Amino acid sequence: MPETAPPANPPANPWVIAKLPPNPPASGPRFGPRQAIVALGGFFLLQAVLTAGVLFLRDLALKLAHRPVGMPAPGLLAGSVIAAYVLAAAWAVAYVRRRAGARLRLGAPEGIAWCPAPPRAYLAAAMAALIAVATAAAMLRLFPVPDTALRHSAFPALLSPGVTLLPALALVVLGAPLAEEFLFRGAAFAAFAPRLGPLGASLLVTAVFVAVHAPEKLAYPPGFLDVTVMALGAAWLRLRYRSIRPAVVLHILYNFGVVAAAMVLH
Repeated sequence: MPETAPPANPPANPWVIAKLPPNPPASGPRFGPRQAIVALGGFFLLQAVLTAGVLFLRDLALKLAHRPVGMPAPGLLAGSVIAAYVLAAAWAVAYVRRRAGARLRLGAPEGIAWCPAPPRAYLAAAMAALIAVATAAAMLRLFPVPDTALRHSAFPALLSPGVTLLPALALVVLGAPLAEEFLFRGAAFAAFAPRLGPLGASLLVTAVFVAVHAPEKLAYPPGFLDVTVMALGAAWLRLRYRSIRPAVVLHILYNFGVVAAAMVLH
């Protein structure tokens, strides 16, 4: 299907748009809150089940071999997390693409908005990423991450030296931003905007996005601030430029900047 560019002059205030009708005039299968919940719920549930399944099989194999069962090696844990994330993301994206129909490249609030954006949108994304990364760096400088917080995060295992380091970096910097922007600022926003309006859908999606990062952030509460800044910036870009591609760029630059800041400042 050929891609169409968004309007040359996007709305001056993307947060203030009349509430959309509950049944937008887009062709294709039904796509609403139920489908968004299935996509997001399946995405995170599959990750948990697949990772736990690999570790369960590892523990079972050790028990059958009458060997002690201890903590899994960082490489095994990282490989399990990477594989589970990729498989879960592939399923969720395929599900949304199948259900979205014509909404996939629709830039209106009820669309997934996988469509081109003007060059200035990517400059705005870079500026938003700079603000979010500066916020993260300031939090790391003012409130260093305690060792107890690291024990609640998968990042030490993901970014540990070894054969999984490059795949982990590719996942964190490229794969996760693509999948999460497609599912959050794309699918979830499109599902709720017709009922809550653009502002309400943006706040709901941002709250859910921050909540799913809570297992890491609860051990380091200052981290909630920069992830919220990034999520709100991504929502603004999606509305301002009627495309999620600038939000993907913001997310990529943010993840890269946070990983670099953590390595420099820790």
